[in-house]
Amino acid sequence: ELARLLARACVAERLTVVSGLALGCDTWAHRGALEVEGRTVAVLGSGIRLLTPKENAELGRRIAETGAVVSELPPWVGPSSSRLLARNRLQVALSQVVIVVQAGPSGGAMSTAERAFRTGRPVCVVTWPVGLEKTEGNEKLLQAGGRPLTGPEEIPELARMVRENLERVLREEPGEGSQKTLFADQDQTEE
Repeated sequence: ELARLLARACVAERLTVVSGLALGCDTWAHRGALEVEGRTVAVLGSGIRLLTPKENAELGRRIAETGAVVSELPPWVGPSSSRLLARNRLQVALSQVVIVVQAGPSGGAMSTAERAFRTGRPVCVVTWPVGLEKTEGNEKLLQAGGRPLTGPEEIPELARMVRENLERVLREEPGEGSQKTLFADQDQTEE
């Protein structure tokens, strides 16, 4: 339910929801965005002709009507553990901020958050009571520097931060041989 409410709040701020079409928080984030006629992007760990999991195939078709379903794989390639983890790289690349609603000690949410940290993307982590089942990853990410997130009421501030970073990048003139990124500490210059 919280993933759904966070997605709805993002859409209210004119943000696009990017997620992985997996069962659980991904499902509800996509549904939340669609419920308020927002944009959402589903990043697959399979080809686009094999919408998986099967339980979310219809949801994937609905997303394709108003948003996008993307994959870097050939259309008929099935999912695998390595392909599902590789899709997390694409989710981070398409996102300006990564929000972790619920994460165990390992798995897709942790992989996505770790990639976001490495690329300088902000990672917002829902705070849950300590010891709650399947939130060990949240605790670990908060200790690693994730920004605490308590609920949808904080999304307007997060959206403001994203817009300010984007405006800053668009105002700056890139130097010769430099590659602009959304976050200042990640701008790179070729040597």
